[in-house]
Amino acid sequence: MNPRPLAAEGMELKNIFYMRTQEHARQQVAALEGARRAVVLGGGLVGFKAAYGLLRRGLAVTLLITSGYPLSMQVDPVAGQMILDELVRHIENRVPIRLPAEMLMRPGFNFGQLL
Repeated sequence: MNPRPLAAEGMELKNIFYMRTQEHARQQVAALEGARRAVVLGGGLVGFKAAYGLLRRGLAVTLLITSGYPLSMQVDPVAGQMILDELVRHIENRVPIRLPAEMLMRPGFNFGQLL
């Protein structure tokens, strides 16, 4: 089960992972030794869990959400805005949230700039 690849420069860089399978998760955990920062692309449940797990391991985490609000596949825009407001209120000082992240997916964007 392969995820849809992102069309952004830098995707071939070391330590850029997709999160679809247990093997993907194992590869990510194995790569954490010595890591200080992480960027999570995704504002759904998997992205939240990944950000939380990385934060608990002591990494500085930035969360990129490509839709206009978190959990966009589960909730409507009004509920999504309420969730975003609460996230910002409770975690923005520890986990910067950037959205919509589509602007980062433009041709010429390099993921290496985030790391």
